[in-house]
Amino acid sequence: MKDIELGNADPGEIEIYTPKEMTALLWAGGPVMVPFLAISGFAGLRSKELERLDWAEVQWRGDSSN
Repeated sequence: MKDIELGNADPGEIEIYTPKEMTALLWAGGPVMVPFLAISGFAGLRSKELERLDWAEVQWRGDSSN
């Protein structure tokens, strides 16, 4: 293990999107990306956590089958 180079332990400063920046992201993402961007932006999930979501469990507006 002594020969393994460690990565940067300092992830840098954590930044938070402003409401204006989040609005721009949501508009730019279009209808396909809005759920992904909204959940990550407002619930704080990381991309790998979002990839593991079961989208079949999401009740979409107007979809009463769930």
